[in-house]
Amino acid sequence: LPTANLHTANLHTANLHTANLHTANLHTANLHTANLHTANLHTANLHTANLHTANLPTANLPTANLPTANLPTANLHTANLHTANLHTANLHTANLHTANLHTANLHTANLHTANLHTANLHTANLHTANLHTANLHTANLPTANLPTANLPTANLPTANLPTANLHTANLHTANLPTANLPTANLHTANLHTANLPTAKTLHGT
Repeated sequence: LPTANLHTANLHTANLHTANLHTANLHTANLHTANLHTANLHTANLHTANLHTANLPTANLPTANLPTANLPTANLHTANLHTANLHTANLHTANLHTANLHTANLHTANLHTANLHTANLHTANLHTANLHTANLHTANLPTANLPTANLPTANLPTANLPTANLHTANLHTANLPTANLPTANLHTANLHTANLPTAKTLHGT
């Protein structure tokens, strides 16, 4: 189904396990609990698609258009979302464990308790993303844009944030014990009770 037009198709519990949906138009398709395990969705248009609990553990979505996609508990374990547009996507408790989100647009995405354990978020746009209690344990965020990100209780113990823009980020009780933040912009950041005992800030000072 490489270029299929499935615009408003009801694929609710469809088994699309290894389906080739390369550039398929799935604009508002209902894929609620669909099995898309290793499906190739390379540049598929999933604009407002309902992927609520969809199984996409290794799905290929490098440039997928998912600006308002509903993915609250979606399994995207090692999914390739390289430059995917997830602008305001609901990824509430999504499993993005080792997902490749290198330059993904997650501008105002809801990542409230998302598992981003070792996710590659290298230069991802997380501008005003809700990362409230997100697990970013060893996440790679070296130049991530997080100026007003909500990270009050985020778990960032060994996160790589060397030049991350955390300008007014809320890091209220965030756990950053050995986080690498040598030139990070923490201008007016809220670090009220943050754990930063050996964190490298201001060029290691």
